[in-house]
Amino acid sequence: MKVNDTIFNLARYLLELSLVNYRMIKFRNSNVAASALYLALKMTKASSSWNETISKHSHYKEQEIRQCAKDLFVLIQTDSQGNGQL
Repeated sequence: MKVNDTIFNLARYLLELSLVNYRMIKFRNSNVAASALYLALKMTKASSSWNETISKHSHYKEQEIRQCAKDLFVLIQTDSQGNGQL
């Protein structure tokens, strides 16, 4: 699967947000990476969402990354409010 620059950069931004938030330490790095891609796909309403190919390569099913993706979504909402407190 090929992703466009918007999805790639959004996923990378989500990963960077996760690095500075202690709450995210409970998740495995691979789970955070998969969740960042999942959330970036959802946020951009990409035509290709979490599918068997992505699941195979990430080793995560959609239900296994949803909680982490929800926590990432909270981080991006907090950051977009501009209060600087992650």
